[in-house]
Formats: sequence, C-alpha cells, structure tokens
Amino acid sequence: MRLPWIGPQIEAHPQRDRLVEILKQREAQIKAAVQQANKAQQTAQPKVGSIKPKADQQNVPKATVVASKRPPVQPDPTIVRPSWTFLQPLVA
Repeated sequence: MRLPWIGPQIEAHPQRDRLVEILKQREAQIKAAVQQANKAQQTAQPKVGSIKPKADQQNVPKATVVASKRPPVQPDPTIVRPSWTFLQPLVA
C-alpha cells in the first residue's frame, strides 16, 4: 500500500493499520483500569471528620523525664593526638 503524501519509494507495512488498532485498544484498556483504580482508591479513603479523643485527658498521667547519670565523655588516652601545626598562621 502506497501513501500519496509519503512518496513512491516508501511503502507502509501491510499490517500497520491492525497494529495501530491493537495499540489504541491497549491504551483504552490501561486508561479504564487507571480510572477504576482511582475510583476504588477514593471510595476506600475514609472521609476526614472531627478527631475525637479516645481517652479522658484528665486521667492520663504526665510523662516524667529522668536524667541519666552518665560521666562526661573523656578522650581516649591510647589515641595519639594530631599535630595542630596547620592551624598556625601562615608566614609570608
């Protein structure tokens, strides 16, 4: 099959129209599946309402913070301290 706007030297594939139909059908199926999934997701989501407390706020004990008695961190004496000569001012 030759198409007049393409030119005489290029021929369209004989099954081109069938392939285009198949691709359009698949695209329509995918779009329908996406729409159904979106509808199902929207119906599955609970509607946002007022939030009600589940426990009486007056009867809930307050949390207490307990400070742990840890000694301050000390440097490891087995590690050799680096030389800090690079922090000295540069002399021109």
